[in-house]
Amino acid sequence: MPEKSKVRVCQPSFLPAFPAWSEFAALHQSKASMPFQKNKDREEYSQHLLLLCRIAAWLGLALATGWFVFFALTERWNIAISLLVLGVAVIPCWLICLKGHFSCGLILAQIACTVFVCWYSLFIDVQDAVVPRTTHLYLLVIVFVGYMNFQRQQSLLQFLVISAGLMAFVFLCASATSLPFSSPLSQDVRSVSAWFNGIFATGMLCGGVAAMQAQFRSQTKNALELRSALSNGQFELFYQAQVRSDGSLVGAEALLRWNHPKRGYISPAEFIPLAQRTGFMPTIGAWVIVEACRTLARWQENASTRHLTLSVNVTADHFLDGEFSAQLLEAVSSHDVESRLLKLELTESVFLSDIEAAIAKMKLLHRAGFTISLDDFGTGYSSLSYLRQLPLKQLKIDRSFVKGVSESGRLSAITKNIVRMGHDLSLEVLAEGVETEAELRMMLSYGCELFQGYFFARPTPLEEFEQYAAEPGSA
Repeated sequence: MPEKSKVRVCQPSFLPAFPAWSEFAALHQSKASMPFQKNKDREEYSQHLLLLCRIAAWLGLALATGWFVFFALTERWNIAISLLVLGVAVIPCWLICLKGHFSCGLILAQIACTVFVCWYSLFIDVQDAVVPRTTHLYLLVIVFVGYMNFQRQQSLLQFLVISAGLMAFVFLCASATSLPFSSPLSQDVRSVSAWFNGIFATGMLCGGVAAMQAQFRSQTKNALELRSALSNGQFELFYQAQVRSDGSLVGAEALLRWNHPKRGYISPAEFIPLAQRTGFMPTIGAWVIVEACRTLARWQENASTRHLTLSVNVTADHFLDGEFSAQLLEAVSSHDVESRLLKLELTESVFLSDIEAAIAKMKLLHRAGFTISLDDFGTGYSSLSYLRQLPLKQLKIDRSFVKGVSESGRLSAITKNIVRMGHDLSLEVLAEGVETEAELRMMLSYGCELFQGYFFARPTPLEEFEQYAAEPGSA
């Protein structure tokens, strides 16, 4: 459980004057090259796929090394050199994987291995009436690894590599083609290599199937646990303070936590994507809204919390759900709370599928009195053309911007323009993830008036947050 809130309030003595407004064009023009945006090249991949690739790499290395020594001793230098070239070609692919571009490096390694297997099958492992060709069996392993990678990170290049590998395998299975300038091995050597190839290729395929089954079993188990967590009361809401520049409390953000009976508190970064993949997020989101309204109703009974707003994060799949608006209105009505006190934090992902429908729903909720905040602004797909149409009350500056103000002059200039743009649109601007006094001072100098972060308070259970709200100076 997160440690007890240790509130630190900024001193109003260093409040600077707000700067004059300026144009926002610099942000809009340089957005595509922002170094603090979410790294699109850092692809996600399962630990099972990584384990399979490591095992295959070590087995392949052992097999290639053994054959390299054999061919070198028998002075078949053309084959020995080809194995050495393959090893040299795979090294940069592995380095690319280590750099974080796993999918790209893996695809390049598949291409190199596919080319080598096809060359070896046509020129060296030439089929005859006694010993069958077996080297092409490794194409199935390459295709299998490519398929697992395609499941994690879909790309046209990976699809083409898989297709080429399958076509090459079918051709080599159905054809005993031998080229005039081929250099086949003797039948004795090919008889031994046929056993090696059959055993290694089959073993790798079995390992791949086992890895895929383990991954499927793990995902199924997690999905079942997630679905039972709601009925078993394992979800909780923690509350993080949102304050003005002088430290006075204006509201809180409700943050979802999963208190697993065996694993303890599980990070939302782990279970929220799982809930979205399994289609369970609207159900969890509906529970969050009901709990938030229950909390607001409770706060109405206390003078120290009666004025506070409560922000809830709404995912795109939940917001676009057909029953979202009705659920929201029902929750507010049944708990008899003012809709203006419930703040809906939306990310820019809600506009990816149907911008017009999303804007229409936002306007409907705005007319019903709800406050709408655009969360993680600048890290997604911002467009000034539609931003002016949104019935927003608040912009939340992402933590990556706040952290960047003390690290880079360029990031500092962009963040300043974001704050100015928000003010120019008559919006509140809240900086989230404020952790140091230096970050706070910089954001204050840019004109930011609302803050959230560890510098003020950590997320805490409801009772601890209410104790903080009741302290002198919090109102």
